[in-house]
Amino acid sequence: MATTASATSNGKTPTSADLEKQIAQLREDISEIAKTVGTMGSAKGADAKARAREKVDDLNAASRDMIASLNEQVGELEDSVVGRVRERPFAALGIAAGIGFALALLARR
Repeated sequence: MATTASATSNGKTPTSADLEKQIAQLREDISEIAKTVGTMGSAKGADAKARAREKVDDLNAASRDMIASLNEQVGELEDSVVGRVRERPFAALGIAAGIGFALALLARR
């Protein structure tokens, strides 16, 4: 760290050379502080980036799980509809015709 010279500690008045030495030491100290702050900032940034990456990975895993669950539910619904159509083919045909008629009416407007 910087040291200061005073007229009372050694009995002589500081010169411009003493002042230049102190300024050089101060610049060196400020440079070291800037490096330390930069290193701390980089570490904090890397930590925040790692946490964000973990959150993204967690969200990706959750979305994959949800998509798999939805695919399974759609498959079960499809099996259920196919089973109902096979049990009552004429009712399914009538329902399909009714839905088609309703959509045709809506499309005309």
